[in-house]
Amino acid sequence: MFLISKAASKGHIFRADLKGCTFTFNGEMTLTGRLVRVLDLKVVTAEAVYLAQVSHSLQLWHEQLDEYCDECVLGKAHRGIFRSRPDPLKEPGAVMSADICELMKTTSLGGNRYFALFEDDCSKYRRIFFLTHKNELADRLKIFLSEAKQKGIQVKILRCENTSEFVSRETMKVARENGVRVRTSALYCPVQNGSVERENRTIVESARSMLQGCNLPKLL
Repeated sequence: MFLISKAASKGHIFRADLKGCTFTFNGEMTLTGRLVRVLDLKVVTAEAVYLAQVSHSLQLWHEQLDEYCDECVLGKAHRGIFRSRPDPLKEPGAVMSADICELMKTTSLGGNRYFALFEDDCSKYRRIFFLTHKNELADRLKIFLSEAKQKGIQVKILRCENTSEFVSRETMKVARENGVRVRTSALYCPVQNGSVERENRTIVESARSMLQGCNLPKLL
């Protein structure tokens, strides 16, 4: 299967009626077809057009014309759009999203190369903890949940990626002891945790811009 408009851009002329359709090139018929649920085409002439001849299959014609087929559609397919949540959250602190930034190329003055971000899905309040290693996440989560309780807030759900640091035994134990249910996204699907992912990028880009604007070293 290929696009008629693409063939036309190569100089082919397309005509169709109730009986079928034809393609002509330089005044000579090259393809004929009949209109069913799909366009069934057959090569007519033996003229070499774009290196494809009458003995070649329509697949080769398709490849020479640089058109779409099932393999092309699958190869160029993109993930569908995720729908928004139908019910907006109204209870601050009930649902938190968490993420850890990618490894920083430069170690900070405090020896840190990561930061963990916790964001309230309702109020968008955020809390950041700097990390030397990702395995420090459980300790930072414990501190964060303790701070929330001191403010009279009970975190019920923690949304995060399905990665080792979030589903580790230590992290899950901290969540269980504090009555928090961990809800992970699908593997290789960070868009399900999109809000905190975007916040993560915003923080990194803002910090980078301030350092460059003030001509300060990256270790700050």
